[in-house]
Amino acid sequence: MRTEQFDTNTTVLRGKVRRVWGRTDVFARLLIGERNYANALLAAPPQTLQAGDNLTLSGYLFHHQFEETVFRFLENAGAKSFLDNVPEADRPAWQAITFKRINTMMYANGATTCTDDGATSESNLDGIIAKQWQHADNTYLRIAAYDAFTIASNQKGNRGQMRRQPHYVTVVIKDGQVGGREIQLRSKSRVRITGTLQSLTYQQSLFAALARRGDPETTAMIERLPEPGATHDIVATQESVHVVVSRLVVFS
Repeated sequence: MRTEQFDTNTTVLRGKVRRVWGRTDVFARLLIGERNYANALLAAPPQTLQAGDNLTLSGYLFHHQFEETVFRFLENAGAKSFLDNVPEADRPAWQAITFKRINTMMYANGATTCTDDGATSESNLDGIIAKQWQHADNTYLRIAAYDAFTIASNQKGNRGQMRRQPHYVTVVIKDGQVGGREIQLRSKSRVRITGTLQSLTYQQSLFAALARRGDPETTAMIERLPEPGATHDIVATQESVHVVVSRLVVFS
């Protein structure tokens, strides 16, 4: 059997810890630039860790999927009283609503506190373009990386190896260019990327979040509200994290 080959998926970053949370696992939110944040799952956190510490991390990136409750959304939007005004018969269904969220997170298998107050990040990533889309003038890619930390299934894959579940990472090519050159890419192309982590905040209305669920019953619940239009006025701030591409190799 051939030796299994893996894609590259490495990130090193340094920043100031803004928040530490968790239950069994320990998570940290780092400021890695002006208004630029990254969240990390610390596989081996330092023995002592608190907000304000400077932290250097090494590890890999993956898509973290979680469910955001409607309570959390409304709290973020400053509209916690919204559920007080929904029809009584619909209240249990409203309270049970969750929104699927997917964001890029770092799995840090190396973490040390440091005295350096600077912030920096560098990500190196190989993989297949699983999805491509445009937003504004930017090109976004969802990269499937079959790195050494992916989980092997019981199904047979190529060349007699076990099939693996890839880590997905979203990357952005600003203005569709790298180093001043236009980049033409196709789905399923293999690429090698070097870049930096960047967070982007955006606004989402309650109506838009509910509409994305694609649930006819939720649509009917909105129509039964005393003021259905209020769902457009309730707006929460959301955040997405991606890799901004600085160098790109397209394999052919």
